[in-house]
Amino acid sequence: MENNFIINLQKSPKFIFKLMNLISLPFSINFYPLIIAILYYENIIDTNQLYLILIGNVICGLVKNIIKRNRPYVQSNEILNYEKRYLDSYSFPSMHTFNAFLLFYILRSNGVINNYYKIIPYSIAISRIFLGVHYPTDVIIGAILAKVVFSIFVNNNINIAV
Repeated sequence: MENNFIINLQKSPKFIFKLMNLISLPFSINFYPLIIAILYYENIIDTNQLYLILIGNVICGLVKNIIKRNRPYVQSNEILNYEKRYLDSYSFPSMHTFNAFLLFYILRSNGVINNYYKIIPYSIAISRIFLGVHYPTDVIIGAILAKVVFSIFVNNNINIAV
């Protein structure tokens, strides 16, 4: 069912895939650390939130390596990989989606952005499906995992910074 959904999405006009690549780019392994470093340097996120991002990525990576779900384009010859960048082997959960939602929750809690900016992590999630690198369940769980990790740290007042 998820394969058919992606196959139908990929019948979209080709310019959509260039747009989806642009949307996804800031949350790639090449740019996301730079964005986080700038936010930290500019005191937009604090040390505890920086550690939260790092620990969250470890948790998300562990889940990926435990589940070991192949990416859609690996599972089906009908699904194309429109991202064309280096990807790790596994798709579940979506690390791009996890990072986009986690950063959204952090920035919203800091008063830097409001709920209207939620369009950004949702756009990231949708782009991952369009590009053929994630199933819908990958991005849904990535978003949920970000909310759970953020909520655990915030609701329990966990302070990791030394």
